[in-house]
Amino acid sequence: MSNRPKILPWAVVGDNIQGPDQAFYESILAQGNGYMGVRGFDPAGPKENGHERSVFLAGFFEYIKAGITDMVNTPDLFAVRFGFPCKRVWASARLDMDTGLLTWEGIWETEDRLQFSVTSRRVVSMANPHAAALEVEITSLNGDLELALETGLDGDVANLPISDDQLAQNTTVHRLLFPVTCAADRDGGLLIMESRPSEQSLYQAYRVKANRPMALEGVVGDAYTAVRLRGTLPKGEVLRVEKFIATYSSRDEHREPAAAARDLAAQLAVQGFGEVLEESSAAWNRLWGQCDVELDSELEELQGAVRYNIFQLLQNNASHDPRVSIGARGLMHGRYKGNYFWDTEIFMLPFYLCTRPEAARNLLLYRYHTLDDARESARGFGLKGARYSWMCSRTGFEQCETWDTGCCEVHITADVAHAVQRYVEVTGDEDFLVNYGAEILLETARYWVSRLTYDPRGDHYNLLFVKGPDEYCGVTNNNTYTNFLVRENLLNAVGAVRALQEYPEAWEKLQSRLGVSQDELALFGEVAGKIPILYDEGRELFIQDENFERLEPLDIEAHKEGAVPLYRTISYDRLQRYRVLKQADLVLLMAMFPERFSYEQKRNVWEYYEPLTLHDSSLSFGTHAQLAAMLGYEEQAVDYFAKSAFLDLHNIMDNVHKEGIHMAALGATWQALVFGMAGLSVDQAGSVRVNPRLPKEIRAMRLSVVVRGRRYRLAVEGDQAQVTAL
Repeated sequence: MSNRPKILPWAVVGDNIQGPDQAFYESILAQGNGYMGVRGFDPAGPKENGHERSVFLAGFFEYIKAGITDMVNTPDLFAVRFGFPCKRVWASARLDMDTGLLTWEGIWETEDRLQFSVTSRRVVSMANPHAAALEVEITSLNGDLELALETGLDGDVANLPISDDQLAQNTTVHRLLFPVTCAADRDGGLLIMESRPSEQSLYQAYRVKANRPMALEGVVGDAYTAVRLRGTLPKGEVLRVEKFIATYSSRDEHREPAAAARDLAAQLAVQGFGEVLEESSAAWNRLWGQCDVELDSELEELQGAVRYNIFQLLQNNASHDPRVSIGARGLMHGRYKGNYFWDTEIFMLPFYLCTRPEAARNLLLYRYHTLDDARESARGFGLKGARYSWMCSRTGFEQCETWDTGCCEVHITADVAHAVQRYVEVTGDEDFLVNYGAEILLETARYWVSRLTYDPRGDHYNLLFVKGPDEYCGVTNNNTYTNFLVRENLLNAVGAVRALQEYPEAWEKLQSRLGVSQDELALFGEVAGKIPILYDEGRELFIQDENFERLEPLDIEAHKEGAVPLYRTISYDRLQRYRVLKQADLVLLMAMFPERFSYEQKRNVWEYYEPLTLHDSSLSFGTHAQLAAMLGYEEQAVDYFAKSAFLDLHNIMDNVHKEGIHMAALGATWQALVFGMAGLSVDQAGSVRVNPRLPKEIRAMRLSVVVRGRRYRLAVEGDQAQVTAL
């Protein structure tokens, strides 16, 4: 990219932002509070169509065709329009991660060559999920300016759903929101919109105030409400306009959401922009106290990059909402239609589990609340138990329109079960296990027993017609990553029942409701013991699947051009017959269960699969960094870690401008740093251990984690670590 941001310890700064870089900066400067996410656009900047300048609400999806939803693009909260011809001739932006404040500065010019500066500061409140505020300062630079501007809510929005086919061009625009009420007066207004066909409602109110006398009037258009300000701004003087926005939706189940929005907007206006920012900053300060990772590093900009990864994980998580998860691009972009994947459980959840366990609990409760949908999905495949969908949104039903991925990438079900088990181990949350987790483990175990195929010739159970996490090697049999997690799922279901039997009343109710028998539990154990794990004893090497070593070798250097994914130059169909990996299943498995494999086994997996891996998935770099650190491969660990940490900020995969930030990579970065380099591990009994493997480029690291309700402070320097229970 032509204009890289400057990354400071607590800020990301873009200078002289030109047209081609606008979309990139809108992606990386996005703001959110878990309830809403707002692209990092300049409030006064250009808007060419209704699917730009996006604002998304957690869990607010609408159908775009039968059974398929898209995350709804909602009204622009921060819209600022000038009522006279002018253009922006220079712009810079700064995102402060300690406070969540986004500042845009620009120089604008009229047709008469009058210049004026525009500085906007905006906050999406971390203290109140429904609140946002904007402050705009305009200074006339070289003459008296006859100023006319509007600011309000722009509901002229649409969706441009992105196909599951990554090579498809997206041209079909969907209008999903329609105005019900547009009202405005001289200091604010109300916008009520309704989605179709589901008739979900959105309620937004705003208030506007200025620091100097101006002529004010309300303006109403189609799905648009604003306050218009007019007056003369003498040279060198400043007009300051503050806007306060409140957002509610029918998901909030508020008795009077329109009144609540009006009341909150009025309350925020009384507080003023400074106090709203101060309250939000205080909430951010508390979060950083729980989640910060302090580095002493010689790598330029690394501290800021690590904090950026954490910052985005925090602001894309609706930590108090148990009915939503986190999309592959969070709340900041509509890529993958806003859907939730295994990304949450395997790559992101460990961060929340170790820093904000209540957030991890709610992410797993989303899976519990969609358990009936998973049961229905299993029945649709002629199977028992619960089958989680590869892509899902407000329900648990499949949103993937690519048959081989949607039908065959079934490891998602075992990934959810693994996350449930890991949550219970790290937190000791028996209430969750008793009331939610055990049921998930039992129903997913039932799915696997019906999904596996018994082979009497070898007295084992095969998992046929599946895709592993590596999506290049096609549909296959007995994928080792999947089989390993399926076996764990079955054994953990049996273990959950043992734990649940300590609560006789709860166990009796669940047993009666699900019809669990001792024979069925015995079958879980028997099947688990007969699932093949492909292992070459002579090479001490795990084999990815039954087809992998039959595939045709490929000269990677002759075909791979930088970070450009190979599917852009070789068809997906052809790639599935080459012995190359999009991301390495078994590198991930070794990183997830390091204590279950010998050093030699982990090393052999690395030596065999790493040279074959193309890293065409954003999930790949962090995972490789984590295992490289565990193996003591310092140089490779640092190289892969830097690629993961700077993946979005340096636009390494050249898609941030088009597809937004990569949420799973953010989580993988944190895991590589904390589990890989700091060497943190928490065993099944909740014991905390630290085995540091810091590379020379990182001299020291300080962070805190929560295990079994107790917070621990970790101070790591070189190969030494101090763990203090707080």
